[in-house]
Amino acid sequence: MSEKEEHEGKNCLECGNPIPYGSRKDKVFCSDHCKNKYHYHSIANMKFRNKRLKILNALSRNYEILAALVDGKVKSISMNELILSGFNPNYMTSSCNSRPHNEYWCFDIRYCMTKRKVFNLCRTE
Repeated sequence: MSEKEEHEGKNCLECGNPIPYGSRKDKVFCSDHCKNKYHYHSIANMKFRNKRLKILNALSRNYEILAALVDGKVKSISMNELILSGFNPNYMTSSCNSRPHNEYWCFDIRYCMTKRKVFNLCRTE
């Protein structure tokens, strides 16, 4: 196979257009515009992936803490003590604003939370 035939099968990673013959063998973009656009999107995707991982890690940590409390038959705990153990009150899987207390869920664990304490810890079915 000649060098020209080998090069003809190469397409730009961003737009899919053929890469012009005569350029470097290892060239993967047809223009600087496509190269910049490709790298911009890859960085944006990485930022989204990192944010998603941060949220999943916080939810996982919260769940482990709450599960240990439920398994230890703890029904109520002060918010300061919970935060010191690594709990982040900003992350939950769902919430329900009802009177007299707001209910929150971290996967299958339900709890009520005020500024000072977390109470009514239990697993749901």
